[in-house]
Amino acid sequence: MVNCPDCHYSFARLTLDQTPCSKCKARKPGMSNAELQALQKDIPLEIIKLPGIMDLLVGNKGTAGPGGLSSQILHTASGHQQRASSTRLAMGPPASTAPGLNKFKNLGAAQKLRAERGAKKAEAALVEQKRGIKITVMLWALALGHKKMDAVGQIHVSHVFEESVQLKAALEKLLEHVVAKFQVLYPDARQLSWNNIKLLSHESASKFNSLDYFDRTKTVLKLFLEFDKNRLTTAANLANRAIKVRFLYQQEDIRAASSVLQSSFLRGPPGGSSALRSSVLSSMPKPAPPGISPVVLKSAFRHPTPSSAATPALPEWSREPEMIEYSFTQTTAVFQDDCSVRFSTSRNLGSIFIAANWEAGEQGKVKKLKENGFIGKGFTKRGIYARFNNKEYVLTQPIDEAMSEGDTKDILTDEFKLLCQCAGFKKHFDNYARANGVIGIPEFYFNFPSAILGKLKPSLTSGSTIVLHKHFLATPLLPCGRFDSPIQKFTGNDDIGDASTPMTMAVHAFAHFSLCYSMENILFCDLQGASDEKGVMCLIDPQAHTSESLANARVYWDGGPEKIARFQQQHAEHCTKNWICNRLNLKNLSIEPTDEVSNEKSAKNAEQASKNKHSLDFIVQE
Repeated sequence: MVNCPDCHYSFARLTLDQTPCSKCKARKPGMSNAELQALQKDIPLEIIKLPGIMDLLVGNKGTAGPGGLSSQILHTASGHQQRASSTRLAMGPPASTAPGLNKFKNLGAAQKLRAERGAKKAEAALVEQKRGIKITVMLWALALGHKKMDAVGQIHVSHVFEESVQLKAALEKLLEHVVAKFQVLYPDARQLSWNNIKLLSHESASKFNSLDYFDRTKTVLKLFLEFDKNRLTTAANLANRAIKVRFLYQQEDIRAASSVLQSSFLRGPPGGSSALRSSVLSSMPKPAPPGISPVVLKSAFRHPTPSSAATPALPEWSREPEMIEYSFTQTTAVFQDDCSVRFSTSRNLGSIFIAANWEAGEQGKVKKLKENGFIGKGFTKRGIYARFNNKEYVLTQPIDEAMSEGDTKDILTDEFKLLCQCAGFKKHFDNYARANGVIGIPEFYFNFPSAILGKLKPSLTSGSTIVLHKHFLATPLLPCGRFDSPIQKFTGNDDIGDASTPMTMAVHAFAHFSLCYSMENILFCDLQGASDEKGVMCLIDPQAHTSESLANARVYWDGGPEKIARFQQQHAEHCTKNWICNRLNLKNLSIEPTDEVSNEKSAKNAEQASKNKHSLDFIVQE
C-alpha cells in the first residue's frame, strides 16, 4: 500500500512519483477512475492494461469489482501468480518485507552454494593428499521381534574429516545431520541419541560388525586403521580412504510416548519377544581377535602414516571458556584388603585449569554451552568445568561459602573415600559373579579412576582463588552434549525403588552384595550415573548408610542402622524377581572373615586375656 502525501489516501501497487492521487482529482496520466478503483481492489496493473479486461471487470455496473466472470479470472490469475516469479509480474516485495531483502536472500543462497562447493573441493583435496577420511553413515532400524535390520528412509550422510579429528566429534556432526533428516520423516518420534543408537560397521546389507567396543576418544585415523586391520569394508573403499558405518536403533525406543506413530515402519509388527531382540543385538558379529600362533616372528615394518599423524592430536574440548591455571597438592586413595582406605599426599605440585566464568554461568549470564564454565549444582555441592592432564573434569566444592576449610576438607575426603570404597567393592562383586559363572550382568563402574582430591595454592598476586574453597574433589567429566544420555537414578537415599531395567537390577544387586560383604556394616545408596565415551555406565557421587549408631559420629548423608533396615525391607520383595540376585544367591549368602582377619582377632583376644591375667580389674570383674 502507498499513501498519498497530500490527502493520505491509500493505494495498492501505485507508485506516487510526484503524481497526485485520484482523490485529489488529479489522476495519473492515462488512468481512468475505474482503473484506479481496480488498483484499489488489489488487481495487478498488468492485468488491468490488457485489452478488454476493464469491460469484463466493470461490466454494466460502471465500477470495478469482482463479478462472476471476473472472480474466475482473478482466481486463475492468482494460481498463475503463485507459480510465477515476482519479476515476471513486475511486483515489488510484500508490504512486510524490507526493500532489497529478496536480493540479499538470493545473495545469501548464492554464498551458501559457493561455500558448499568450496567445502566439497576441500574434502576432495584432503582425500587426494591422504590427510582426510570419508565417513558415510546410514540409519538402520530393528523392529520388535525381527532379526533383520531395515534401512530407514534412505537416510545417509557423508563427510570427509581430517584424520586427526576425534571420532566422537566426527560422529556428533554426522548424527546431527541424521537427526535433522529423521525428524522431517518422523516428527512424532523420540529424538535419536547415543542412548538409543548402536554403532556398526557396514560393508553390505548382510555384512556388518558392532563398533561399540571402539574407543571414541581416539582419532578418525584410528578407526580407519581398525577397518583396515579387521577388513570391515571393501578393498576399493580402503583405497579411496572411505568407510561406512550404521546407526542402528530399536523401533520401540523411539516410538512416540503419547500416541502411536502413523508410519507402519516405525510401529513394527505386533507381538514379538524382547529376548529375541536382545539376542540379535548381543549376537552381532564383532571382529575376531587374531589367533594364537605357536611361532612369533618379529618385524620392524611400520604402517605408513602421513607426517601430520606423528604429531599428537589436540584434545577436542566439549567446552571452551576462559581457563585459569592453578597449582595444587594431590591426595590419592588406595582400597585395602580389609575394605579400609589409605590416603597419601604428594609433595610435588600439580597443575589444574579452572573455568573463570563459572559464577556468570551459574547466574545464567553465559548463553552458549560451549563457553559456559558452570556444570551444575545440587543441594550441597556445585560442579565447575576444569582440565587436568589434557582431560576434562568436574571440580566439585560445597555450596556453603561460610564452611571452614577444615570442614570442607573433611566432607570432600569422606566423598573421595566413599568413591574408592565403591570401586573396591565393585571389584569383589565382579570376582564373585565370575567365580559363580554368572555372565550377562550389565557393565558399570564408579567414577573413581583418575579422580583427584586436591588443595589449591592461592595466586601469588591476589592470595586467593576464583573458587570459594581451596580444597576440591575433581572427577572426569562425562559426556553431556545434546545427543548424550542424561543422568539416570538407580537408587535413592531413602528408597531403593523398583528395578524395571537390566541396569537397575545390576545396581540393586551390587547394593545388596555390598551389604552382605561388609557383614551389614555398609550399604551404598543414592546410586546414579551416565554413559561414558564408550557407552559404559559410570556411577557418580554415591552415598552410604553405615551401622554406626551414634548420629553425631556419622556423615550428613549416613542414615545409620534405620536406613539399612529400611533398604532390607524394601528390597526383600524385589530380590526374588531380580535374576542377578537369584543367580548370585545373595538372599542366602553368608560372609565369614578371612583367615587373616580371624587370626588377627584371635591374637587380639589372646593379648587381652594375657593382660587381664595380671589385672586387678580382671579379679574384681570375676
